[in-house]
Amino acid sequence: MVAIDPNIRALDLLGGAEAGFALSVLDSSPDCIKILDLDGQLRFMNGNGLCAIEIDDFASVDRRAWPALWPAAAHHLLNGALEAARQGQVTRFEAFCPTAKGTPRWWHVTVSPIRDRSGAVTRILASSRDVTDMAEARARLEEEIAKKDAAIARQKVLMGEIDHRVKNSFASVIGLLRMQARMQSTG
Repeated sequence: MVAIDPNIRALDLLGGAEAGFALSVLDSSPDCIKILDLDGQLRFMNGNGLCAIEIDDFASVDRRAWPALWPAAAHHLLNGALEAARQGQVTRFEAFCPTAKGTPRWWHVTVSPIRDRSGAVTRILASSRDVTDMAEARARLEEEIAKKDAAIARQKVLMGEIDHRVKNSFASVIGLLRMQARMQSTG
């Protein structure tokens, strides 16, 4: 079997005089850019994308259903985005998907239609940007906020207890002062 250069495949998929320019754009992006057929099967992935999701050879995923590369928990997002693209709409979402080698990653994904000259949707473009650092920072921030909220809640309980004790102490002092005042007025 003769290996087909994935760039040649991408040119065939994109077609037209502007295909070389389009291929340059695809390969220059640090994002994982995929061209899918209307059934959601992978037909092309740029070189940086292969590196980002740790796939050594595109042939290992060529013509595989794109959602099959994702955890089951994300399938509803992917299938919804594919259906929206078939209808000519752009969809964006963020989801977790480990790489092919198991490295945990979060992705910001944009799925959009590729149209022919007549405007018909003929392919689907899926672009995935690694946002793991941002997602992890967000998770750490949410954890810190939860800790601070818990500390504030404890502080409110403590302040309520202190307020209650101070009021009780004042009530005792006022009671003693009134009793002393009555004793002096009667004495």
